[in-house]
Amino acid sequence: MIVSKSSILSKTRALRETEPYAEDLLGDLDSSVIPRASERFAPVFHHIFSILFASSFHRKNAFADYFFSCSRIFGCPRINRVKFVGENGVDAGGPRREVYSLFFEKIFSPSFGLFELLGTSYLPVANKSEPHHLSLYFAVGSLAGLAITDEYVKSVGYKIPVGLVKTMMSRRLEIEDLEDVEEESSYNRYKGLKDREDKVLREVLGIDYENKNGEEVKLTQDLIDDFIDSTLHRIFVKDKSDQINAFSAGLIQHVGAATLLETSSKSIASILSGISLEDPEQWIKSIRSLTGVPESMPENDNIGVLDTEMDVRLCFISFIRNATVKQRMGLLKFFTGSTSLPNEGFLGELKYFFRHKHDASDKEFPTASTCSKLLIIPWYSTCLIMKDRLKIVSENNIDFGNM
Repeated sequence: MIVSKSSILSKTRALRETEPYAEDLLGDLDSSVIPRASERFAPVFHHIFSILFASSFHRKNAFADYFFSCSRIFGCPRINRVKFVGENGVDAGGPRREVYSLFFEKIFSPSFGLFELLGTSYLPVANKSEPHHLSLYFAVGSLAGLAITDEYVKSVGYKIPVGLVKTMMSRRLEIEDLEDVEEESSYNRYKGLKDREDKVLREVLGIDYENKNGEEVKLTQDLIDDFIDSTLHRIFVKDKSDQINAFSAGLIQHVGAATLLETSSKSIASILSGISLEDPEQWIKSIRSLTGVPESMPENDNIGVLDTEMDVRLCFISFIRNATVKQRMGLLKFFTGSTSLPNEGFLGELKYFFRHKHDASDKEFPTASTCSKLLIIPWYSTCLIMKDRLKIVSENNIDFGNM
C-alpha cells in the first residue's frame, strides 16, 4: 500500500469527515503510487475487483476515498459501480456520473492546489514534483482515463489545453497552443510576432539594437523562434514536466498508450474537456430537436402565462439561455449526476418530459432520474414560476432524494 505508518488509518478517517486540501491528503505517504513496469497487470485485477464490489464514497471527500484506494502495487482502481455512504440509490449510471463530477470539482478547485487556471484552461501547478505530489497527479490521470472511457461519463468537464496534451505525448509545441492559456490580447501579440515591425519586435522580445560591446544585434528569424520556443517551454514544460508525466502514466493505465498515440492532440484535449457550458448553444439546439421546437421558431424571453405546451418548452429554453454557468451546471447535475457535457452522444441522450397541465401544481418542483438522464417539469401557470422552480433545483440539489 502507499501508506507505511499505522497512524495514517485514523488520519484517513478524519480527512474523510473534513474537507482536505491536496497537501492534507499527503499525510505520511512514503512512496509514489505510480506502478512499476512489472505491475501492469493491475487493470485486470481492478476490473475483476470492481465487478464483484461497489466502490463506496463519502460525498464530501470522494477524491480522498479514491486516492487512498490506490497502491504502488496495483495502481488506482476502476470504478464500475458507485455507492454514496449514508444515501439511497442504485447505480445505473447516475451515481457514477455524479462521483466523477465530485472528483473533478475538487481536483480543479484553485484551493486544492493541483491545477491553476491560465486563460481558459487548466495546467498543473509548478514545483509540485515531490514523489507524494506525483502520487496525486497519477491518481488524477487515472480518473481522467476512467472518465473518458466510461460510457456514462465520457469527459473530465474542465478544459485541458492542447499544449498540455502535446507535452504529455512529447509532441512539438506550436505558437497556436498559447491560445488556450493566454488572454486574447497576449495571444494575438505572440501570434503576430512574425508580422511586426522591427521596433515593436525588439520591445516585445527585449532585444536592443546593440549589445554591451556596441555591436549591432540583428533581429533574425532564429531569435524570434527561440523566443517563441522559450515562451512555450516556460508555460507548458518548466517545473511541470514531472507532474504531466505522472498524469500521463495514470491516463495510460486505463486508456492505453497505443490509443493515445493514434489520436491527435487536439482530439484528446477535446475529449477530456467536453463541451463548455459557458455557451449554451449546443444544449439549446439539442433541446429544440428533442422537444420538437422548430429551428425557425424564435426564442421568447417575455413569455407570461403558459397557455400551450410550446410555451412551456420555449420558457425552458429561455431559462437555459439566461442562466449562469453555475446554474446550468447545477441543473445538469440535478437530472444527470454530471456537471459537464461530453463531446459526443450525451446531448442526444438527455430526456425532457413536461407534465400535463391538469396533473401539475405551481407548488411542485421539477423531479429527475439521473440514471435515465430524465428531467420532469410540471406545467406551471406562468413562465416566471417555472423559471423560479428551475432556479431553486439548480442551486440547491444536494444528493439522492434531497434538495
